[in-house]
Amino acid sequence: MVKISGFSIRGVDNTILDTLTSGMPVNFQIEYLAEQFRSLKDINISILIKDLKGDVIASLNNLATVGPIELPARRGQVICHIEKLPLASGNISIH
Repeated sequence: MVKISGFSIRGVDNTILDTLTSGMPVNFQIEYLAEQFRSLKDINISILIKDLKGDVIASLNNLATVGPIELPARRGQVICHIEKLPLASGNISIH
């Protein structure tokens, strides 16, 4: 089992962001802890971006880009980098 131990949205300079602007580069950073000491294979990670009504407006998923990934250590982080974040105006939530 893998537990998410942290999540942050960061700029390219690694500062934590509290607001996002369409067109800006952004890193979604997920920190994890695994119960097993060996590497975990065939991992799929998804990040959903929703509007305030709960409708999904974007789905970020490694299966759509690089395929399943391997988590090589018991503890680590996965970073999803987006060069130009394509968001419409308004408030959103990230799940």
